[in-house]
This record gives sequence, C-alpha cells and structure tokens, in this order.
Amino acid sequence: MMKHAILFTVISLALTLMVIAGYAQENAVPSDKSEAYQGIVASFKQLHEKAAIPKSRHPLQINFKTADYFSILKNISLEEAWQLGFMYCRDKDGAAPILIAYGSEEEYKTLGAKITKGYRSAKIYGNEEYWQHVKLNGTEDGYFEYVVLSILGSQFSLDSRANYNDIEIVCTKPAIQAIVKVTKPDERFIKQAQFVDPTPSVTIDAKQAIVRIVIFTKWGGFIERKYHISPQFPYKIKKIKAKALARFNCGVVL
Repeated sequence: MMKHAILFTVISLALTLMVIAGYAQENAVPSDKSEAYQGIVASFKQLHEKAAIPKSRHPLQINFKTADYFSILKNISLEEAWQLGFMYCRDKDGAAPILIAYGSEEEYKTLGAKITKGYRSAKIYGNEEYWQHVKLNGTEDGYFEYVVLSILGSQFSLDSRANYNDIEIVCTKPAIQAIVKVTKPDERFIKQAQFVDPTPSVTIDAKQAIVRIVIFTKWGGFIERKYHISPQFPYKIKKIKAKALARFNCGVVL
C-alpha cells in the first residue's frame, strides 16, 4: 500500500513538473520576434532624437511627450485616470528626466518636488516612480515592452554625467555587429561578441515572468539580464540577474 502511495506521488509530481515546463516553453518568445523587438528599440531611439537638452528643470521646455511611448508599446498601458509624465532634474554634474505616474496636477507637483530634491545625475533611474500604475495584457510581448520602458524610458535629454545611462537593448546579431563596429574594441572583445546570443526570451508561470535580454553599455560591454517580474497587476520587477558576456570599457570619465 505504501509503495503504491509513493509511486502515485512520484507520478503526480512528474506530471506537474511536465505541465509547468510545457507552459513555460509555450510562452517562450519565438526567435523570429527578435527583429520586431529590435524595431521597438529603434523606435524609442527615434523618439528620443527629437528631445532637446534644456537649461532649466522645467519639463515644458523639452519638446517630448512620454504618452507617445504607448504608440510603440502596444501591449502595455497606464492605469485608468493616470498619466505618464516626467520631472526634468539637474544637479551640478548633469541633468536627466525621471518618469513619474500621477493622477492629478497636484500629485505631479508634490512628487516632482520630492524627486528633484534627491536627484543625483550619476544614478541611473528605472521605473521606481510609475511601475505600480503600468498594466500589461499578459502576453510575452507585454512583458518585453515593460522591460523596454523600464530601461529606455528616461533616456532622453541627458546632459553631462547623466549620459552614463547609455544602455542599449540588442535583440539581433546585426545589432551586435553594428555596436562592435563603432566601439573600436580589442581582439578579445571582438571574439567574445561573436558568441553572444542576443535573442530575447520570455517565460511565464504562475509565480513570475522572466524576461531575458542582452544589453550593451560602453562601461561594461554586452551583458545578459534576466528580469524577474510579478505575474499580475501591480506588476513589479522583483530582481534582476546579470551576467557579463563580452566585457568592454570605453575608459571615458564623464
């Protein structure tokens, strides 16, 4: 009787693991989406090129609308009655925008004052001030877009030391080759870069979603990042695991 019970337990556990593994595999991003994802990144860059660098902190002096992001990110949206804006912050070493979600003009002013007071240009800001108001449609594309917004959302109108925030998301081999071509790297970096697999992936299960991407920064090289994100609203990046794939440092100090 005991043997039957143990056997039943083992079979049940095996079936459960197969179902979980199958679910995660079904939700992996097909490799043919890499080009589309690289296109999303390129569209962000095109938007950012339109933004100037103002001399004051007043955001109205920047010809940029963060609402335009959602014309590119079609699988995520902001919570109803909330808006995505930014506060342009400056210290003695540089300046950059910090994205914020707000439900009223009064809330925008209050939150903006708090952010401006603690701003440091050398720090790279993520989605700290708006993540709890971003909604996803539950698809792999939605999770990828959520990560894109978190990384690239504040990469416009950067001044001086804020340009340490130079992270690029690479999804295809041609994107890697284009970067290698302009960085004037050594032979070691060139060889390592050849073996970098930039294909993004998204796996989703009942506990979390994991978005795997490759980024490049002139102060680090090609790095694999795995974003662990909660699987339901409010969505939150719980942790980020990083692994160097091809090391590079431009040696420039801002």
